[in-house]
Amino acid sequence: MTARIDWSAVPLGVKLDREIAAMLGCSTAGVKCARVARGIPAPEGNSAKGRPRVRSATLRHATCKGCGAKFEYQHMTGDPRRVACTVSCTRKMGRESRRKVPEDFRLLYAMYWDRGMTTIEIGEHFNTDHAVVRKRMVDLGIPRRKMGPRKQVACMIAGCDEPPYKITHPGNGASYGRRCLLHWVAHRHHLASEYWFRVVRYKKRNMPAEEDLAIVIDRAVPAGLPPDIREEVTQEMALKILMSEVAVKDLADAVSVSIKHFFREYQDKFRTVSLDAPIGGDGNLTLRDLVGEDGRIVKRSVLAE
Repeated sequence: MTARIDWSAVPLGVKLDREIAAMLGCSTAGVKCARVARGIPAPEGNSAKGRPRVRSATLRHATCKGCGAKFEYQHMTGDPRRVACTVSCTRKMGRESRRKVPEDFRLLYAMYWDRGMTTIEIGEHFNTDHAVVRKRMVDLGIPRRKMGPRKQVACMIAGCDEPPYKITHPGNGASYGRRCLLHWVAHRHHLASEYWFRVVRYKKRNMPAEEDLAIVIDRAVPAGLPPDIREEVTQEMALKILMSEVAVKDLADAVSVSIKHFFREYQDKFRTVSLDAPIGGDGNLTLRDLVGEDGRIVKRSVLAE
């Protein structure tokens, strides 16, 4: 539409851009583009800065949190939304929120000082606002902590009451730490193992992902093994692959060696033996040949005769 306007007859720079836009029925941005293209400076007061904000009222519907009744009100731009229909409901809500926090000095003192809870956490416990908790503490004369981070007196792990293990920063000399010595060592080992696994996984092309590794090992270990032996061999193969002692391409040979080593190391002398099992060093003789007609074991020297 601005292309059909004769801008030479328009008082650009004399009147405000918004006044010209209202007169021509176009946008303020179009008037500004035409004025800037012709090198005409903006008139005084053309900018929106410094002008008073125009507030408008809209009719809104809400539900009172005090009595539950529905009401409507005129909402002005920039004002907070109303949650109560009348002043009496607002006061009623304030009284109910204060009743949620008991007037018990020992309870609030124990929660705030002994357990180290904040007013926000105490308010969430009683389903109320932290300002109500603070006002109740002031009324009961409970001293409050200074603003800032709290001094931790126990390990951050739930259920651990050991004091935190502090470490001195090598650069600025600050002391920090939120875990006890035992949990700190376990945490550092966990981080180191995760970092090491990422390095091995991304630097070695033949290392599959964690899920794929479990599938590869499960397929390589024979399914006919006893469950306890199969579990031992599977864990041993996973550990050797993660320690880079065995490559994935050599997994089948490593599984075979591990199974033989397991049976040789933990063989059961009282297990069931087949009569068709060959006897080592005796050619084609089997255990069935050592059993006589009367069921007794025949000596090898008798068989040789």
